[in-house]
Amino acid sequence: MTQNDRIVYQFPISHYCEKTRWNLDAKGLSYRIHDLFPGIHRIRLRRLTGGLTTVPVLDDRGVIVADSAAIAIHLEHEYPDRPLLPADEAARARARELEAYFDETAGRYARQWAYSEFITERRGGAAAAFFAGYSPSTRLLGKALAPLLEFVLNKEYTIGPQSIDSARNNVLEALDRLERETSGDPDRYLVGDKLSIADISAASLLGPVIGPPGSPWSEDISSPMPVPPSVRDLRAELRSRPGGAWVLARYGRDRHR
Repeated sequence: MTQNDRIVYQFPISHYCEKTRWNLDAKGLSYRIHDLFPGIHRIRLRRLTGGLTTVPVLDDRGVIVADSAAIAIHLEHEYPDRPLLPADEAARARARELEAYFDETAGRYARQWAYSEFITERRGGAAAAFFAGYSPSTRLLGKALAPLLEFVLNKEYTIGPQSIDSARNNVLEALDRLERETSGDPDRYLVGDKLSIADISAASLLGPVIGPPGSPWSEDISSPMPVPPSVRDLRAELRSRPGGAWVLARYGRDRHR
């Protein structure tokens, strides 16, 4: 089996795409990345999926699977080694329920909150963050198209004071639940005594507002992502909480590539 057997179609900054990469890495599966350009990506994905236009999409040796949750279950069925779901039926159901919860709350609102902070901090900030994971030439093109991209982001996420407050409240609610489920212990997994799809979902989807080292949203010296002061303050606030420490612990101990 070669690295070309699986392809992940993605946006580098997408936390749902990071979730899929983490699922693949946790199972020790080889794959390669195909970074899509926003806007044009819709054409490629419609052809692949028969109509869907959201990332990630996995081409697993000719089998096309869209949506990070569907990809996680596909990988669990097709590659049962290194399981990411417990064997016990009740525990499996609990892991899937928690994955769905964090997909909806952390996934949706962490992205909205992060983009809102980048856009309101300075013009072009969200576009610079979005294109940080691309090649230098693509980043230049992204800079030229920043006004268009940020117009689309504003429209899609209805960015404004009310939406920022709503997103913040929902992210904090997700952190509250994470802390309840783990009793505020960064060493504790959400279900059972080892990593599951629930942990991967919670850690990756909260990533944009925590900025764990080694993640697509980190502030590593080598990273081209510009992080405004408001985002640094936000991350410092969340990292001081047990839920933030838990996300950092999952990246530090369980995010193997």
